[in-house]
Amino acid sequence: MGYVKTSLRRTLIWISLAFWIVAASLLIVHRTVPPALAQSGTGTLRVATTGTDAPGCGSVASPCQTIQYAVNLARSGDTILVAAGTYTYSGVSLPSTCYTTTVNPMVVCIIDKQVVLLGGYTTSNWSVADPTANLTIIDGQNVYRGIAVLGTSPTQVRASLRMEGFTIRNGLAQGASSGADYQISGYGGGMFTNSAPITLKNVVFSNNKAVGGNTNSSYGGAGVGGGLAINGVPSGVRCTFDHVTFDNNEARGGTGVNRGGSALGGGFYTYSVLASATYITLTNNIARAGDSNGSGQDATGLTADGLGAGGTVHTSSSVALQYLNASGNQAIGGNAGIQAGHGHGSVLYIELATAAVLDSNLSGNLARGGSAQKGGIGGGAIMTSNSEVRVNRAAVINNTAKGGNGT
Repeated sequence: MGYVKTSLRRTLIWISLAFWIVAASLLIVHRTVPPALAQSGTGTLRVATTGTDAPGCGSVASPCQTIQYAVNLARSGDTILVAAGTYTYSGVSLPSTCYTTTVNPMVVCIIDKQVVLLGGYTTSNWSVADPTANLTIIDGQNVYRGIAVLGTSPTQVRASLRMEGFTIRNGLAQGASSGADYQISGYGGGMFTNSAPITLKNVVFSNNKAVGGNTNSSYGGAGVGGGLAINGVPSGVRCTFDHVTFDNNEARGGTGVNRGGSALGGGFYTYSVLASATYITLTNNIARAGDSNGSGQDATGLTADGLGAGGTVHTSSSVALQYLNASGNQAIGGNAGIQAGHGHGSVLYIELATAAVLDSNLSGNLARGGSAQKGGIGGGAIMTSNSEVRVNRAAVINNTAKGGNGT
């Protein structure tokens, strides 16, 4: 177990460094991006699939057609009401900063603005939302990331998002095949945030993927936060989640010469985040580390590990989860020639952090090691390392920790 802790800690250190490299690049690139012009008026813009993207759109009579166009018009503090429909990548101009965290663009990108996005409206009723009847979808079409929310200050809240009544599906964050660790890794297929607190209510993340790049280097890229990846919020600022579902999302590591890339948080991933979450559903999410035909270990002895299929609570995070329901999640280590990777935490993996799991049901989840000459090991429904974790009034039933095949 001592080896496992040391190995995982080193694995996560470079993930942490990668996030801060991303943050630094945002600070540099953002200076070249002019601020977007906002529509003059009430501070409320409207979007409908039947609308038209044109200067001055956003009124009841003339809604914009795409969410991104409305975001570009909005001033910080504005509210954007979105009518039922499916919103995909439109080609609307995105600031260059949006491309620093993935090789593929996203459907919606918010930079240094505090925005409210509310779904579930109709063009005949902009007063009362009904997200159940008026399904409002952001769809990445398995090509584009769903949403990015990017702040350029780690100490001040320059960007934030309050979002209600949306389904975010088929998003993809794809790592590159070469470059630095943060470039070959995929972060937040459904949503990625950097230095930006978020509030989510009645939001569904479905079938999103964060995929590490396949490389010709020693190790493959990491997949981090299939549905949602949150990188840091200013100190003391809390993220909140209410009735949020993560279903069938995947974090998948890429292939490498010696070992595959790690996978962290099939459903969600947090780094340096303070958060409270109620009525969270984690179903059928996967953290699947990458494979390799090599030894399975890089020069430092690290293996390709699948960590936290439901979610990963990582360095300096403090997350309280109440009324969590988790089933069918799988954390799977990578296959290799000699030493397979480990599968740890089929529901949650928690390292160098604090967490609480209250009034919850964790059942029917699987952690499994990869296959090789030396099979990997499993790590149960909840795996913790150097963390303080409180579990009260929770049923942990019929979960499996299974070693990988090996001689």
